[in-house]
Amino acid sequence: MGLKRICLQVRFLGSYPRADILPGEARDTPPGTSDKEFVAAADWVARCQDGRF
Repeated sequence: MGLKRICLQVRFLGSYPRADILPGEARDTPPGTSDKEFVAAADWVARCQDGRF
């Protein structure tokens, strides 16, 4: 969303696994970066935009 606000054009080239993590290997996610936390943040933004914060 931040890029959309300030960039005239954004080209998404895809997403790739981290080079330092092997497939099937466990990894620690930094606080605030889990899928669940991104969904919660997006829900919060939507509620704020709707005036339901």
